[in-house]
Amino acid sequence: MLPHMLMMPPKKQWEKSKNLYKNLLSEKDYKNLEESKPINKRFFFNDFYEHNKQGELKKTSFDERFNSDTFFGERINVQAIVGKNGSGKSTLMELIYIAINNFACIFTHLMPRSNFFSLGLYLNLYFNIDSIEYKMKCEETSISLGLRTPVVSNYRPDVLDVINFVEVSGSQAQNIADKFFYTIVSNYAILSFVPSNYRSNCKELCRLHGPLLNNKWLANDSSESWIQRIFHKNDGYTCPIVLNPMRNEGAIDVEKEMQLSKYRILALLIYAKVHNLSFDDRYKLNRVELFFRGDFATEKFNEWEKFKRITDPQEMLGIVDGWLGSDPTSISNIIINHFHLNITKKSIPIKKIALVYLQGKILSLPKYHLYETFRDGGIEDLKLKDIDDVDRTNFKALLDTMSSDSSHVVTKIHQVINFLSIEDENKKIFRDRDLNDPINYFDLYLEEIRNTIKKKKDEWNNFTRDKDGNYFLMPFIHAKPWDGDFVDEERDFSLDEIIECLPPSILEYDIYLYDEMEKKEVLYNRMSSGELQLLQTISTHLYHVRNIMSVNGSRLQYKNINMIFDELELCFHPEYQRIFVKKLVDILKNMKLTDTHSFNIFLITHSPFVLSDLPPERILYLKDGSMDTNVKISTFAGNIGEMFYDSFFLESTIGAFAEEKIKRLIDIRNGLNPNTKSPFTGDEKKEFEKERMEILNKVGDPVLKSLLE
Repeated sequence: MLPHMLMMPPKKQWEKSKNLYKNLLSEKDYKNLEESKPINKRFFFNDFYEHNKQGELKKTSFDERFNSDTFFGERINVQAIVGKNGSGKSTLMELIYIAINNFACIFTHLMPRSNFFSLGLYLNLYFNIDSIEYKMKCEETSISLGLRTPVVSNYRPDVLDVINFVEVSGSQAQNIADKFFYTIVSNYAILSFVPSNYRSNCKELCRLHGPLLNNKWLANDSSESWIQRIFHKNDGYTCPIVLNPMRNEGAIDVEKEMQLSKYRILALLIYAKVHNLSFDDRYKLNRVELFFRGDFATEKFNEWEKFKRITDPQEMLGIVDGWLGSDPTSISNIIINHFHLNITKKSIPIKKIALVYLQGKILSLPKYHLYETFRDGGIEDLKLKDIDDVDRTNFKALLDTMSSDSSHVVTKIHQVINFLSIEDENKKIFRDRDLNDPINYFDLYLEEIRNTIKKKKDEWNNFTRDKDGNYFLMPFIHAKPWDGDFVDEERDFSLDEIIECLPPSILEYDIYLYDEMEKKEVLYNRMSSGELQLLQTISTHLYHVRNIMSVNGSRLQYKNINMIFDELELCFHPEYQRIFVKKLVDILKNMKLTDTHSFNIFLITHSPFVLSDLPPERILYLKDGSMDTNVKISTFAGNIGEMFYDSFFLESTIGAFAEEKIKRLIDIRNGLNPNTKSPFTGDEKKEFEKERMEILNKVGDPVLKSLLE
């Protein structure tokens, strides 16, 4: 939970980095303040703090505070920032993102792609973990974390000539992570998070401090900014923030985001179905069709095997046959033997192509922080067949490390291994079909989900056909007609296990949902943009939550998660805005995510539709870059219509165009020419009276209409 934030840049520093603070600070804030003195501008996100009559900071008592645990549920808090466009909502959040980014340098400074430090930030961020309040303090190049008396020392000395953090040990880093939180941000506004918007505020500061700073910490003025480094998650979720959706120079790859959303939503829908949970009240998972991605397979082969270019996936088959027939210590055979895979020259084509993908993904592992120790063994620069260029012992050690890793880093590898394990030579699902024919996902995977958990292979003996001739796997022991219920009630399938049984990336898939309202099947891609946005937004956050929870071993593990939904109302019908809080809170509970982790949900909006679920103690109102303490709206279970028409949200209860017409009508009623504001002549009266009646007859509000008559 984030109680409040304090901005404190001295005027001189603020003048050098105005683009950082935008409309949250102005000359008015520094009026009557000495140039060297810091400003103290606070923003209260909840009821933990207030200003007394003298304007001094006052901390409220526990008895005075609203209790989130008993309201939203244990380990869940929901809070919001509300205001009109331009009030400073997104800027306030961006300052928090920058602070977290700078703080993350403690953990990422030894990584190949460390975070870029952003200069010019002066703020304190207060947050609560397990009822203990911490303060993260940012002053230019200094970052510290602590209580009112420090519990974590400054890993960043308060001097400009030392930019490198001292080396932080594993235990020290985990101690810091225990006292911090992981932030997942989603913002689908097209003009948000454009890197060029964040470069200009560093130019002056870089010129001042650049000679004293290690160049590794500062982005190139013209090509990069701090924000670019926190879209990527190749760090094993070490850096405690991720922005969504992924942007390349500010542009969102909509096609790629759609593919990612299908992957994430499929896992969540299967999880909900096998646990009999209600992920969505209207739509249920019905079936999934698989298709071979020939273009993807070709593209990945050319990426990994740069000395041999192919244009068709069929060209891979002869190459793979050469690998399989070579030395038993070749890279392909080492992988096959290590994972006990049944792949030979006689194997069907899709198995051979899947082997290429598996081989390439394994060789790519050293780019991740967890596997950086294998870079020295030459593995990172390996091509698909260059086993002679690497120490086989080192490569086998890599496979051993990967086999014991259950994190998101190796999820795609586990998926292709599971795929290769379940496709038996006696099974005709692939053999009797062309590569491009669709295949029912449940034919391949539902029994395998059980067998993965039971740690044994499936013999694939029990099948049945439906009336259309499609094959379906049977419930665990007895063969019977498939009735849509593939749940083995004795098993407790985890989301991790289901994700590892999703189709590998060489297969594309179409998700078909059953619409309980319309009583018909619906293709996921054909749903409305609002429905897709709702599912995509929630599934993106839950996907990252799952990955954070999967982190193990010596890597940093965060137990507190801050979920930020900025510009929440984008693409959402008002009804989706109204149900969003309940839907998200229910999913966190139903999927048992709150058993081990705590969640703070931050909603950034200018819509009143979400506020009816929130108590006023959890809402910050912004107006013109400052807290608006004059707003007195009873939000929880309040009338959405009344809130919508409150002057905080709307300056008028009718449209601006209609308002202009009504003003003309009033002028005419008062005998004035609405264009000149002077009394109209006798010739004008007839013309304007006709206009008045046309407008009056269109007025919908009967009270307003009677007043204008």
